[in-house]
Amino acid sequence: MLLAVLIIPFSDAIGKWLSSTYSPMQITFFRFLLQAILIYFVARVLRKKIGAFKTIYLYLAFFISSCMFLLFWGLMYLPLANNIALFFIEPLVLTVLSIVFLKEKVTRALVIVLFVGLLGTMIIIRPNWSAYGTAAILPILAAIFYALYLMTIRVSKDIKDVLTMQ
Repeated sequence: MLLAVLIIPFSDAIGKWLSSTYSPMQITFFRFLLQAILIYFVARVLRKKIGAFKTIYLYLAFFISSCMFLLFWGLMYLPLANNIALFFIEPLVLTVLSIVFLKEKVTRALVIVLFVGLLGTMIIIRPNWSAYGTAAILPILAAIFYALYLMTIRVSKDIKDVLTMQ
């Protein structure tokens, strides 16, 4: 987890740097190509077999690749901090989707925490539509796709091997 927390912002910074030269689609493609190569070698080193393909992986691939594409697209127009801060509405989106589609119960304390988190995000980024315009929608859409990705993992009974899913 510590490694992931350190790598993800680094990946975002590389995406921001690459966005001045390459399209968001190219950055997304190569990001996932590098991940596939890395997972292949990790599986070989760990002597793990990559399992059979399942249809649910198509949905997961669509949701996560759409998320990454929209994040990289947002990085073309927004400062890195604003792009990531807007993406941080994802827990709120996931909670709302879970309530609506999964009929999960939420406590008042959770609603308060989510609201305070959203309020804090808005204070930090001070949304400025005149400065960034509709580009601010891109990381918000990315957050929605990421929430759909997480919700799909949660409801799927076909996902048993994380390495294969990756």
